[in-house]
Amino acid sequence: MLASAAMPAPSLLKSTKLGRVLQSSPLVCIDVGARAEFDPDLLPLAYAVDAIGFEPHPEECARLQKVFSQSGPWRSVKFLPLALGGAAGTRTLHVPVGSEGASLLEHDVEFGKGFPHLFHLFDVVQKVAVETVSL
Repeated sequence: MLASAAMPAPSLLKSTKLGRVLQSSPLVCIDVGARAEFDPDLLPLAYAVDAIGFEPHPEECARLQKVFSQSGPWRSVKFLPLALGGAAGTRTLHVPVGSEGASLLEHDVEFGKGFPHLFHLFDVVQKVAVETVSL
């Protein structure tokens, strides 16, 4: 999850020796399936984090890039409209009602029926062709 661009980042470490080291040697955070927000647990280090999000759903990727292109706590933020997979190519992204459950793998609806409170993560309502790359 990606922390909101509007959320202020506490920078308790920024003025310390460790903070100065982090500023000169930034960290890279990769979020696979970046829907929503970068992990708020990283906010104390956000000033030293180059955040890269992979979000294959085109509309969600565009929304995230727009939201995070405004000033925020991260050193830099970039979203790529790609899915990560074993090989480059085009695959199908299966998007359920609860879009946080989107996956390149097909959802097992029968299995999902055993978890009524989570069925929104199994009930696929959209299939989108997406480009995949391997790390």
